[in-house]
Amino acid sequence: MPSKTSACAAALGLLSVGGFSLFAVGLVERIRLDPFWETMLCTTNGKFSSEKTITVPVITAAQLNLDESDPQTKYIVGNYTAAATMYDFYGWTQKECVNENQVDVKTQSYKNGTVYVEYPNGSGGTYLLAIGESWIPQADLPLEETSLVKTWNSFSINGSLVYWASTQASVTVISQFFTETTSYARILGIEGSSVKHSERWCGYKANFLTNAIGDNVCKDSYEELVVPEIDEAVPPDEMKGTKKDIEASEKKRDILCGVAMALGLLLGFGCLAAAIFVVRRSLRSKAAAAAKGGEEAATDVKV
Repeated sequence: MPSKTSACAAALGLLSVGGFSLFAVGLVERIRLDPFWETMLCTTNGKFSSEKTITVPVITAAQLNLDESDPQTKYIVGNYTAAATMYDFYGWTQKECVNENQVDVKTQSYKNGTVYVEYPNGSGGTYLLAIGESWIPQADLPLEETSLVKTWNSFSINGSLVYWASTQASVTVISQFFTETTSYARILGIEGSSVKHSERWCGYKANFLTNAIGDNVCKDSYEELVVPEIDEAVPPDEMKGTKKDIEASEKKRDILCGVAMALGLLLGFGCLAAAIFVVRRSLRSKAAAAAKGGEEAATDVKV
């Protein structure tokens, strides 16, 4: 049966091993999460797929105060009808995003944005003409996996705008998105999350006669956006984290891993020192007892 001293030393030894293990786990987690965020690259995988409905209004000569017997009336009514006809489009573009981070990511719109076309302003430039709504449905991007992210557009344009678009080699469509991105990280078995709201601007060129669509590119602001031509190859879009958010997450990582490493070293060396002290004291006690026994034996011999 082991002595109390041996049992105590063994327990302290196990605690020491546990402490050094905690230090090793903290160090491995710190290395695993460095860097905390790598920019995700997203490439177009699926062009704009649309559904279209046409709503033709009923316009009569009486509504326009025209004489029905006049031969020109039917042409005038026809022009008004064509101009007032509404074309409704509903469709999406799809991107393939690679999440090489050690965090799970979820992204979606927290409110609908606006779809615009760049329309001539009469002075040689263009302005953004609002024609509909845009949004991003929820997309999950698990860590170290490739996932699909869709962006949806729904817009209505009248016959006059359709006619103008049909005369252009390409029309630039701009979408504004309000995104909510949630990152889920697990550090030392503790799961935490951070939520970021941001505004994204995306654009593509379209030919309304041939239905040809260019790549959809995105930036953090409209001023940064450079929309490529329909047949132009573009590099992947970048899904970045803000410097402020990344620094805050890295600070949490460093605190948790640093505390674990410090506690591990303290427990490991402290218990190791205590175990050595217990063993040495036991050995000294045994040596003192043996010496005392030897002295008593020598005294007995003299007597």
